Amino acid sequence: MKETKASLAFLCSLLESLGVAGVTPDLLRQAKSNAPCAAIKLWRPLHDVVCLHLCCFPCQEDHRELEGFQEIWRSSGVFSDDHGDGIVGFVKFYVALWGYLPSSRFFGLPIDTRESRELLLALGWLLSHCDVFLRGIEARSREISSAIASSSIAAPFPPLPRDVATLAGSRAREVELGVEELVSKVLHSAAQRDREAREGFLADHLLMLHGRIGVILKSIHSLQASRFRRIHELNQLQLEAIRQKIQHRLYTQFELHLLQDPEAARDLQRVLEAERQLRSELASFQKHEENFWNWMADENDDEIATPARSLKQEPSSCCGVSQEELIPVIQFLKDPKDQCGVSPVPSEILAVLAPAFTTMNHASCSSKKRGDDRAAFGRLRDAGFKYQPSSTLTTIDQSIQRLEEAIDKLTIGHKELRDQHRIAIERELKSFLEDESFVVVGL
Repeated sequence: MKETKASLAFLCSLLESLGVAGVTPDLLRQAKSNAPCAAIKLWRPLHDVVCLHLCCFPCQEDHRELEGFQEIWRSSGVFSDDHGDGIVGFVKFYVALWGYLPSSRFFGLPIDTRESRELLLALGWLLSHCDVFLRGIEARSREISSAIASSSIAAPFPPLPRDVATLAGSRAREVELGVEELVSKVLHSAAQRDREAREGFLADHLLMLHGRIGVILKSIHSLQASRFRRIHELNQLQLEAIRQKIQHRLYTQFELHLLQDPEAARDLQRVLEAERQLRSELASFQKHEENFWNWMADENDDEIATPARSLKQEPSSCCGVSQEELIPVIQFLKDPKDQCGVSPVPSEILAVLAPAFTTMNHASCSSKKRGDDRAAFGRLRDAGFKYQPSSTLTTIDQSIQRLEEAIDKLTIGHKELRDQHRIAIERELKSFLEDESFVVVGL
């Protein structure tokens, strides 16, 4: 819920920074719950998003272009309409032009509608179609890039140090470019000089080049000797480090340059911090966008919806039969009865059996059955009972039929038939006692 609140607040601030005013988290929540008071407030954000999309979301540098569009809107009389029908028609036209669902009820809503949820759906579709979150990322990256460009920060990879950049090869290249430029000037001005002066000049220049070549060759020879000497020193240092078992960190040429120039290191640090900030902003935009669309897809608002109660948390009104309560029933079945008569079921046994078949809905039982001593047996014939052991599920009809047969056969006067069914009922009760999870549940 906290993440959703933060994402809604972030979206509202993003829309405000882009030029869409009047959108608040409370307004979005009210529109989601279809509050009538939020409908009239959503037309203006819809209109602003459409206008910004037509202007390609101009930044602060492009404010003149936005002012030009505003001048066109003012001259068209859209804002001068007292009833706002021009704004509604303007929004509906471009929303339909850009591909919104034609069968939506949004196109039939007047400006004084009370269906705020339809307007919220249209606003969400516009935000997705116009890539508002992407526009926000681009605007934020422009701000960070402009902050970096306004400061005197060097490139992340500055030029090489002078002792490397001013080698003999670089100097020779500069001399060669200078000579080519000088020769080109001489050739262009050759028509104005006599041939002897030009030949003398070229001879002097040739001697100068010969001397320069000698200097370059000597520089190359010295650089090769210096390179071999440095490689030898490096090998000696590595061997010494291996002997002493000390591992030194090897720095690159760029890292050595940063260590040599603290100002370049500070500039590079500012560039890296700006890049890290931009990546953090991008991750934040993606997270808030995902939270917003999840909130839009959720049918119930997090703050309004009450958590559904689990069936396991419901207090059970079913009453089982303990072993101590069934002892009188078993003793009654074991006692010998009159040979030619039918022994009635004692009321204390009915009092024991009756709670075992209490239904969850007591209102379903009539008042006459509640006053009857045989109400428990009458309830057994109700279709709202089922036998549900933990191991094997038995159907309602099978349980009722088995219990009805046991009760009916108790009333038969024949001794042999009564004894047989008494043994069957006793065996059935014993099996029920062994299964501790036996409970008769009322629907």
